[in-house]
Amino acid sequence: GSSAVMVACGGRHTLVLTALGLAHGGLVWSCGSGDFGQVGHGDQATHLVLTLVAEERFKDALVVMVAAGGGHSVALGTDGTVWTWGLNNFGQLGHNDAHNRLVPTQLVGGVLGGSGAVLVSAGGFHTVAVMIDGALWAWGFEGEGQLGLDNTWNMLVPARVGAEEEFGGSPVLMAACGDLHTLAVTKAGTLWAWGLGEHGALGHNDDNTRLVPTQVEAQHFGHTKIVSIAAGRAHSAAVTEHGGLYTWGQGSCVDADDEEVDEDNEEENEVPLGLGHGDGETKLVPTRVAPALLQDTRVGRCHGLPPLHALAFAMGTHVRLGNGDETGPAADATGCAYSEMPGEIVMKLVKGCGS
Repeated sequence: GSSAVMVACGGRHTLVLTALGLAHGGLVWSCGSGDFGQVGHGDQATHLVLTLVAEERFKDALVVMVAAGGGHSVALGTDGTVWTWGLNNFGQLGHNDAHNRLVPTQLVGGVLGGSGAVLVSAGGFHTVAVMIDGALWAWGFEGEGQLGLDNTWNMLVPARVGAEEEFGGSPVLMAACGDLHTLAVTKAGTLWAWGLGEHGALGHNDDNTRLVPTQVEAQHFGHTKIVSIAAGRAHSAAVTEHGGLYTWGQGSCVDADDEEVDEDNEEENEVPLGLGHGDGETKLVPTRVAPALLQDTRVGRCHGLPPLHALAFAMGTHVRLGNGDETGPAADATGCAYSEMPGEIVMKLVKGCGS
């Protein structure tokens, strides 16, 4: 009977967070392949329907965010704790070993620098967490530089990405993991990208790999601030403060699973991957999706967001997406519904990121 507030899709599994009420954390449900324990039920069975992950698995933590990777899962508690489970072949669970976990397991205290996390994201084989102080931590597979640590060494435990002067000295508000690349947005509204640059997934006008966070040129966004991001297998997307949607990366591919593929006529075998421009072309730099293709609507503006959905929206956002008043009474709120959420959650998950 509870409403879903967040959904996360992994390689072959799905996580759903349902609300117990805005003053509390939610319940975690999962379904799909459990071959690595990624569904969190203590076994490796496949679950064909959504099944509740036992609440006691999270001890006293109130879960407010979930993320799903290629074969692993991540959950975030209101107290800033991070829980991981599933595939751990590259250390993507952050427990200083390469052993899979069949149930949610909390990262040991202090492993994230003693600060609480406010956002988590899971990639193909890596994981990142944004901390309340704006620091970014990453762990897992580093083969393409997606951890941003200026090397290609896998990390079995979280490592901070750069020093305080990283990201132009501005705190990180949001991060998104692709399959083999990572994006981050700072309080200043700048976008940074690193990892595998194949097909232009990083937006740097080439297909080169970057081992450290590299700023995507602001001119591609008309020098407007970025407020939301998403990363896929070989493409990326961003939303500006004015509601513009930009996408870049791989625009089409050959369907290798199609037995009818004509190897001599690759162009006819290409399938659009969803950059949204209607042409199937690969974009090496962020390219705005024409407003007409979105029926002239803006992306990211709130219009009567149901209160039970506000928790999902609040993850990684800030007042630029709402009415600019995270402390005002709910009765006076005219923007996003997250302004009506209890301070217990808002203070830790939104205001803590910066406003």
